[in-house]
Amino acid sequence: MQTVTIGTSVSTSALVRIDDMAAAVVHVAGLSAAVSTLAVWAAASPESQYGPLVSSDGSPAMIALTTATAACHALPEAIRAAAYLKLVADAEPGTAATIVVAMKS
Repeated sequence: MQTVTIGTSVSTSALVRIDDMAAAVVHVAGLSAAVSTLAVWAAASPESQYGPLVSSDGSPAMIALTTATAACHALPEAIRAAAYLKLVADAEPGTAATIVVAMKS
């Protein structure tokens, strides 16, 4: 389990190491109601350049947030191909810009 900070850009979002995990959920609580999606960005190593993660059908890997209250959202299946992730909000997350990522190997 990791507690990470999210921002509105890759540079302001914290690293999530996922290289030995098969699945994960994101526990979201207290984010600004303006945040409706978290885009998933991926890289081969922590120092590599991050790019938007896309699924095999070419669609962007995103987490749609359906509620501003506490909820758990599954990370897209495309994460299985990634080693390192950053979750980027589509709007300013507010003062509670941390989320918990729980992983399963």
